[in-house]
Amino acid sequence: MISLAAALLPTLASAALQPPASSLSRSTFLRRAAFIAAPAPLLNVLPSSVSAEPPPALAVGDSGVVMQGVLQMVPSLAERVPAGSVASVAVRVVGRNLKGPLATVQVPAEGKAFPIDYTIPRSSLREGLPDYIWLEEDIYIFAELMTPNGKKLAEGRSKAKFVMVDGQPAHKVAALSLE
Repeated sequence: MISLAAALLPTLASAALQPPASSLSRSTFLRRAAFIAAPAPLLNVLPSSVSAEPPPALAVGDSGVVMQGVLQMVPSLAERVPAGSVASVAVRVVGRNLKGPLATVQVPAEGKAFPIDYTIPRSSLREGLPDYIWLEEDIYIFAELMTPNGKKLAEGRSKAKFVMVDGQPAHKVAALSLE
């Protein structure tokens, strides 16, 4: 199979037709790349000997966990959290506009001492969201701690960094300080 770079280089016949100074200028290179890449979607339609099976599922998807985090709060503020308070945790992909959060979970704060562990399960992701959107990307987390009557008591932001663990994609545990 010919690589794209090899296809962009001038052949002996085409090099003889072109002046040597412009044989591989930036504009010529970009024009040739656009010409060669234009029919690329047709390659999926044409029969080939290469298998078109999707890649195997990654370990993160098998576990059902998108990411894990910890809600933290200074003790003086934690003492003032009324019974029935709930933290709403929303996650997005860093640097992408996906028109809304990937997932939102409610973490009850009632009867729990800070720090509170939480998990974003795969089942809470928006329906039809493909793995490649979030799996190997940093995840931005935003949380609001709301009282039972709807008053915002605290909020916080954090990031779960993408890492490879034993050759599989994962995210570091995100520590989110509510202030």
